[in-house]
Amino acid sequence: MTKIVLWVSDLESQIEFYSRLLDATIAHQSDGFAEVASATNSVLLHQLPEQYRAQIPLTAQLATQDEVAIKPVFTVESLEASQQRTSGTFASFAAQKNTYGEFTYQDVVDPEGNVIQLQQKL
Repeated sequence: MTKIVLWVSDLESQIEFYSRLLDATIAHQSDGFAEVASATNSVLLHQLPEQYRAQIPLTAQLATQDEVAIKPVFTVESLEASQQRTSGTFASFAAQKNTYGEFTYQDVVDPEGNVIQLQQKL
């Protein structure tokens, strides 16, 4: 199982986004924190302190955070289904998909600019 922690500005919107993206449910939610989980993935969402939050609600995707040391990878049943479930959000999916070994991979930038990758087993 992949499990990561993401700091977010808009907790409710990111809960909805990751639930839809990963076809997951809310495993736990409390003030300023939520865990969105499926059988293969878990995202721990922590709300940023107010002084660091972006203005919400978002009116566009935040700038891509492409200068970070890691890129989380989540396993999904279908890359296409994940994209369809999140249509209408500010997320963006890379046009290119790459296949290595037993998986096809696709990069995604979530509404708050976090770069992640989805993998689908062939």
